[in-house]
Amino acid sequence: MLKALYIKSLYNLYSYELNFENAEDLTVKFITGPNGYGKTTILEMINSLYRGEIKRFVEIPFNTIEFVFDTEKVTITQNRTVEEKKDSDEVNSSVSLNIELKRIKDNSLIQGLKFESTELKEDNELIGVFKHTLSLYFNAKSCYFISDQRLSRKPMQIGEEAETISNVKNNAARFKKLLEQKGNEIIATFNQKFAEYSMDAVSLSKEEYDAGRLKTERDVKLLKQIGVTFPVEIKEYTAETGIIQSLCMRALNDTVSMYKNFIDRIGAFMEIMHRSKFANKHFQTNKRYGYRFVADDELNSILNLDTLSSGEKHILIQAYELLFEAEDGALVLIDEPEMSFHLMWQIDYLKNIKSIVGLRDIQCIVSTHSPQIFSRRWELTVDLHEQAKKQKTALV
Repeated sequence: MLKALYIKSLYNLYSYELNFENAEDLTVKFITGPNGYGKTTILEMINSLYRGEIKRFVEIPFNTIEFVFDTEKVTITQNRTVEEKKDSDEVNSSVSLNIELKRIKDNSLIQGLKFESTELKEDNELIGVFKHTLSLYFNAKSCYFISDQRLSRKPMQIGEEAETISNVKNNAARFKKLLEQKGNEIIATFNQKFAEYSMDAVSLSKEEYDAGRLKTERDVKLLKQIGVTFPVEIKEYTAETGIIQSLCMRALNDTVSMYKNFIDRIGAFMEIMHRSKFANKHFQTNKRYGYRFVADDELNSILNLDTLSSGEKHILIQAYELLFEAEDGALVLIDEPEMSFHLMWQIDYLKNIKSIVGLRDIQCIVSTHSPQIFSRRWELTVDLHEQAKKQKTALV
């Protein structure tokens, strides 16, 4: 977990102390502040550290930046020399970086690296050294950045089409594959468990059977909605077929328990989408198509996902990627989630993200302009404007 971040002289203007822990057990922190105070820059610098993109720390002026984790910290010190050419508007600058990875407990050095901006060419081996050094530490950590440019992306792999790719469509295709894969796994697991219990058939009592049916009813219904149906129907208990029903119920209980988190994430996704009350359309998800929207017209017309409004795309992309794309244990950075949201969606945002992090082992750091996004719960925020104002007052 990234517990804190300390920056001195960002853009030669701002010094911040950002604490990302909360008093309550909620791994979400909001960064607020007016335009120009560095909210997006801070997210980009965190993302650059995790990805080993050292050039970003050359491009952005600062004095020091310290990333504090559970047991280690990374400190980057920048020395920038600027030289103005005589009789010219051109400016020459050189940058050196000193990077230290230390243990917090005793402040002992794990690894130290030094770079000069003149050495940082695209093919320079020093970049590889930096990435390799940090990857030894960040190998078990991941960072997922949901940027303000999330509606589309440029081609990432050789062979992809040249034009930008619609993320709302791309995510639907990826979700389709995930639902197909998980659906097949769930049915295979049920069949395997049924076969195992058949070797040692034990009949459940009616009370045990009814309790198991009640426990799995919601999950079986959710799976059916996405097109995953079990080979047998779980019926009312009867004494005549008690053994077969018991085998089915025992196999069903085990299977649902194994995939409980996945099923709950499906439920959370559907709940967030339905609660959003999209205008004149409703949300559907199934392993045949991933997800889609159907118009509330006489023909139940299936809508092209690219015809959704920008706000609808933003809420859909964020919910899907937080629930299904970010890795377990990831630090998720979200830049301006409220883009194109009407007021009610902004008010619902904290409720939505709390329901997501309650199911995922993730930490979220969110930059925003809107107090409605965090329901005006200022204890969940770090305010860059307030820190800059205090800093300015202290200097007077």
